[in-house]
Amino acid sequence: MKMFEYKNIGIKIYKHVCKNGLEVYLAPNKNIKSFYVTLNVKYGSDITKFKIGDKLFKVPNGSAHFLEHKMFEQEDGITPFDFYSNLGLDCNASTNNIRTDYVFSGSNHFEEGLNFLLDYVATPYFTNENVEKEKGIIKQEILMYEDEPSQKLYDISFFNAYFKNQIRYQIGGKVTDIIEITKEDLYNIYEAFYQPQNMFLVITGNVDLKNTIKLIENNQSKKKFSNKKVEIIREDEPLKIRKNYEEVEGNVFISKFAINIKFNNVKLKEKVPDYLKYISFFLDSVLGSTSKLKEELIKKNLITYGFATDIVSANDYTSILITGETDNYKEVINYIMKALKEYSFKLKDFKTNSKLLKSYYVYMSDNIYSINSFIASQLINRGKINENIYLDVDKMNRKEYNYVMSQIDLNNYGVVIIKPKLKK
Repeated sequence: MKMFEYKNIGIKIYKHVCKNGLEVYLAPNKNIKSFYVTLNVKYGSDITKFKIGDKLFKVPNGSAHFLEHKMFEQEDGITPFDFYSNLGLDCNASTNNIRTDYVFSGSNHFEEGLNFLLDYVATPYFTNENVEKEKGIIKQEILMYEDEPSQKLYDISFFNAYFKNQIRYQIGGKVTDIIEITKEDLYNIYEAFYQPQNMFLVITGNVDLKNTIKLIENNQSKKKFSNKKVEIIREDEPLKIRKNYEEVEGNVFISKFAINIKFNNVKLKEKVPDYLKYISFFLDSVLGSTSKLKEELIKKNLITYGFATDIVSANDYTSILITGETDNYKEVINYIMKALKEYSFKLKDFKTNSKLLKSYYVYMSDNIYSINSFIASQLINRGKINENIYLDVDKMNRKEYNYVMSQIDLNNYGVVIIKPKLKK
């Protein structure tokens, strides 16, 4: 067992690798009563083509999300929702473009809950009948989200920004995709990716370290996995934006807009592994809650609220997504892009941002949900634990910032507008 410690914030993380390759990360905290457990699979919606040996597999869009749903159906009829609810525990699952997580949490019956999590994720039960039944449920879910303005804005923005990268497709797929999914597709995905060497377990909160490791090893020793070697097939993505502008109608009273700035991140990952911190600093300085631009646009009655920003990674590419609402969207977008292009490094902004980042890390130390999410994100994005997250803040500098910004073409962006529907 190896111990990591996030220095200066007092979080200790213990790593144990099971005999079958499953990695376990534990951050015990005896000062609180509850626990939070995530079993993470390194498989998300961005993988639809893969090879095992010489055999090529192609699955429909939305298959990762569909599989997540089907894992909650067990042959004995006892669903995770029923099991955990009877113990007074919460459970859930989620899928994004890069991973699928299975979760449970609470303050009692930890060992029973953990055993069940490891058992049900290891026992897929797919039949022609239950797959067809699930299609109806997921179709309704897709149709519900298709009319939700913020989701619609996000989906169109990424569809317009990318040519071939799977990020351009909805995580849940479209209705036409769901119709094509078969139980064979689900089993092929499961056999390829739901294997110990492609999964990791993160446990935070009030748990006993030695007893937990013993329980996990005992549970895993009773299971057999194939751990096949899998090759993921991805298509090359052009750098330019696929479509620069689109206006659509939607269920909104005030128009919503999205700006999607797309750039290649390969060199950035190599030279500045923490490049996302610099982009966050840049966005917060120009568009944050205390930014001059926000104050100026509110005074001019061009916006009522501020902007939302997100940084979305998609393999060799990253998108900066900026969203907001205003009926003066063309004018506001011009202001935003002008401010982004004209901003230059300011030491005062940098020091303020550094203090805020350190404060977040300190806050995280007592939050088992934030710690769990942060550990999982590090493992997905960097493949390992970085113990120096707090100390690394002081190493951020103007030179690295300038390099990061030099790799981002602020002219390579697309815009999507959702306008109120015209009355007939």
